[in-house]
Amino acid sequence: MVDAIEQHFVPVVVRNNVEGREREVLEQFGEPTWANPSARVVDPANQTTLVRIRGNYSRSGFLQTAGAGLRASKREVPSWLALHLGSGRRATATYSMACFWTGEARLGALEGVLSTRTGWRGGSEVVEVEFDPERVSEQALSEAAKRMRCAQPFDANAGFRATPKDDKYQVRRSLIRFLPLSATQATRINARLGRDFEDLLSPRQRRLWAQIQANPKGAWPLALGQPLGAAFAAAQR
Repeated sequence: MVDAIEQHFVPVVVRNNVEGREREVLEQFGEPTWANPSARVVDPANQTTLVRIRGNYSRSGFLQTAGAGLRASKREVPSWLALHLGSGRRATATYSMACFWTGEARLGALEGVLSTRTGWRGGSEVVEVEFDPERVSEQALSEAAKRMRCAQPFDANAGFRATPKDDKYQVRRSLIRFLPLSATQATRINARLGRDFEDLLSPRQRRLWAQIQANPKGAWPLALGQPLGAAFAAAQR
């Protein structure tokens, strides 16, 4: 989120109930002084509102606004930011395959997949997939899983037992495990490891990745599976 602001926007905070230039800006855009916080993406001339958001102050809400603002201004949305844009809706589906290491990598490459995790249901190795139902339907996801031989029968009545040590097997065996990643980034990179993936990294992540590669034996803390903000803070100590 910080990278999106730094790279593509000039952030400005305008307070309400303050006289002077800040009051003038509120009046220019018709913002009431009593309203709850709102965010606007405006054109470079500071005249036209491209996107306005109010009420959804979450990280996801901001990223949606940022992406919509870039599109409205006819600017390219970088791959690393596009990964985190979507409807905000989430659904899950579970698939069984001969090897969940391979299955997770294959499923993680599919459009609309947000994250994956490995586990067992009954005696079957499975991958639980979280996806955006507005970007890919469960039917389309299941058809793709069948084509990739990742949709074998399993005991649907058995509970899911997660195996965190098997999650993102390709990433876990690479130096990239020390790089702070969002769940979606880790899922995509796990599917693409061995090929170029740096377009999926924000500028700040690329800088840290270069440092890790330059000092592979450094005392880097494991970042895989950790919250993004906490992992960044730990890596920079």
